[in-house]
Amino acid sequence: MGKLIPILHNVTSPHRVVEFVTLAATMGFKTIVISKPSGAAAQMGVPQAFKSAVQLGANLIVLSDLTEVKHLLKISELWFVLSPAHAELSLEKMDLLGEGVVGLVFGGMEPGITVREASMGRRVHVGVSASVGPIALSAIALYLIRSRLMEGDTKDDFPQDQ
Repeated sequence: MGKLIPILHNVTSPHRVVEFVTLAATMGFKTIVISKPSGAAAQMGVPQAFKSAVQLGANLIVLSDLTEVKHLLKISELWFVLSPAHAELSLEKMDLLGEGVVGLVFGGMEPGITVREASMGRRVHVGVSASVGPIALSAIALYLIRSRLMEGDTKDDFPQDQ
């Protein structure tokens, strides 16, 4: 079984950073990435999120862009969670986690993901509009993935030791 790393990309809100890290860590993800934080997110959100990650037993990695994330973490594929209008595949129908490392990317603000960035990987959706906001969208996607990973024979593999 491969690994999945949730990534919050291009974020300026410190609260959003903390909420994303807390959400992912609470769901059992052991490695969480914040990519391209700026402003208050970088100055106040990252330190607070780091404390939350430590308290919840997760590792928080902060990097400047998605190219760096993909290279340093040896991610084999990036999946960008977008609205159904901008996505090509449904996350629910995809084969979750082959043997490689998958980075699941959420935009940290509206729109959050540029066309150029989305061209770096697969554009997927969970059947709801991205207008629900980044935290709600990430909660839905991570819950669906967690539920699917815990079905069948993968129960012992989750949470993943990344």
